[in-house]
Amino acid sequence: MKRRLFFVILLIFSVSLVFGQKQQGLKLGINRANITGKDLGDVTPLTGYHSGAFEMYPLMDNIIFHLELIYNLKGAKNEYSFPFWDGDVIVSQTYTFHYLEMPLLFKYNYRKDKFRLQPYIGPSIAMLIDAKREYTEDWGGEIFSGTDDIRKNVKDIEYSLNFGADVMFPLLSEQILIGVRYNLGLSEILENVPQKAKNRVLMFSFGYILRERS
Repeated sequence: MKRRLFFVILLIFSVSLVFGQKQQGLKLGINRANITGKDLGDVTPLTGYHSGAFEMYPLMDNIIFHLELIYNLKGAKNEYSFPFWDGDVIVSQTYTFHYLEMPLLFKYNYRKDKFRLQPYIGPSIAMLIDAKREYTEDWGGEIFSGTDDIRKNVKDIEYSLNFGADVMFPLLSEQILIGVRYNLGLSEILENVPQKAKNRVLMFSFGYILRERS
């Protein structure tokens, strides 16, 4: 499955070269990630990050196709306790899911002088790179901690829907992009376990335009 996805990504980027690139750029940002679902316990958000590259192609007046390839860190934290003979044991866990993700976005380009507002919507497909569980157990003051590889319990592929907006503007002699996005997980991310879960990520981005053609 991962090999097939890799070739799909490669094919999409190869086909994109047939069309003249309007803009190319780099981006990075902060994630406010969480998971929702069944039997997950007390779940709280995790601060993650994303980084990668993008290309934008004009399709028609004011309509832009925006293609990305980003490294995206998702996950969540949770805490629970269970009784033991001399008191409750408190367990704190942090789940981190590392993805290579490809959003395919359709933007409306609104121009005002040198500023551009670009609201958008579009799907994305993500390939799991790594998945970890970091835990701390408090047994009445005696602390145990460690890290587990949980890739066997996380699906290789995730599908999402993205909503958001970018603002592009000149700064000195450069073109800058600032954006906000909500990444809504559509597919279940866990397997071989009874819990059900989907990713939810609020993303704040800063981008830099590398090349622009008229």
